[in-house]
Amino acid sequence: MGKPEPKKEGPTKAQIESWTKSITDLLGDPEGREAILQFLKDKENEKDTNVKERYEGSTSYMSFYNESEAYKSMYVKAKEKAHEIYNKHIKVTAEKKVATGESETIKKRLDEGLKDEGLFDKAQDNVKKIMEDRLWYSGFCEYLNNLKIKKISNKK
Repeated sequence: MGKPEPKKEGPTKAQIESWTKSITDLLGDPEGREAILQFLKDKENEKDTNVKERYEGSTSYMSFYNESEAYKSMYVKAKEKAHEIYNKHIKVTAEKKVATGESETIKKRLDEGLKDEGLFDKAQDNVKKIMEDRLWYSGFCEYLNNLKIKKISNKK
């Protein structure tokens, strides 16, 4: 049996710099999405009602964003699988060819491309804007910068 992975002590300095540079960098990194989700959960459960109200509903936005990313990932895998099935079973030179009578139609649809991958892109852009407008992102950046300062101080 392998050793359990050591528990990570928060984001690295490089991650903090990247995530505080842009919300796109933050949300483009699965660890960044997890970190801001945890931050938002903490803020929604804050005892200070002003803080709690400011962040109210924020985790729903991150939940939507994460589920949209999962959808895109599934879509990419489905597209790859569709090509794999076509090449293995439908294509004229397929190794395990089956006669479906649909090879040309299927090839055409694959060539045109499946068009659902970007289904949530516009909505995700809107979530980014909301996170910036409501200062959730800037609050997270402030938290990360404080964390970076603490890490530097602890190394001295």
